[in-house]
Amino acid sequence: MRKAFLCMLSFILVLAVFLPVGYAEPEDTIITITFINNSDITISEFYGAPETKHTNFGPYRNSKRIRPGETDEIRFTAEELASDSLWWIRLGLSSPQRTAYKNWHKFDLSAIKETGIINFVNVEGTSTYAILAGKKDFFHMSNTTSFNIVSLHLFPSGGEYGENRLEQSFLPGEVLKISMGYEEVMQDTAWDLRIGVEAESETTYFTLENFPIEKLTGCECVILKPYKDSISFSYSDEPLEP
Repeated sequence: MRKAFLCMLSFILVLAVFLPVGYAEPEDTIITITFINNSDITISEFYGAPETKHTNFGPYRNSKRIRPGETDEIRFTAEELASDSLWWIRLGLSSPQRTAYKNWHKFDLSAIKETGIINFVNVEGTSTYAILAGKKDFFHMSNTTSFNIVSLHLFPSGGEYGENRLEQSFLPGEVLKISMGYEEVMQDTAWDLRIGVEAESETTYFTLENFPIEKLTGCECVILKPYKDSISFSYSDEPLEP
């Protein structure tokens, strides 16, 4: 009996040497996607899995509670992002009273793969939430002109001006965050920008045309620049200085 026990113990020790203690993905297969919480609620849990392969929600993917205005890095494997499968996404929306769960079915990761961004927003005018697959609903604008900009209207080409998007004057040297609505960033159309500048006690207007929405929300900053007596612009992909 003792001999049999020692043989079994030796076998177990050999297995312990050659079998891994636990499975971990090699670091070079992990890809992180930036999750931007532009909603008014905290995200406590992020789950996701291809719908064709899983009957559950997949692994827990966020690294922390993501409060309004915060970002986090959501982990996927390169193999997962290389798949053309539609996904099943589940988020835990946390309030002081409880955590409610919201599911998105048939979610396409293709835009996320291109931009590396998941943007979570309130749907304007409703009490629901939406994931903008790879699209931000804001952009930054830098005023490198000498003009005091008092109004800024961003609207689909040929449409109505809409409301002034400035809460106060946009002064030379300033950088502003310009917010857009969920419905706006989903419109596949060109946009125009109408700028009102204060000049000698009156307002002069300049219109910049044909902003592709992907360029606006995909760049780090739209830079307004002086051009003769008018204004031109350029896109910058460089991170903004703090």
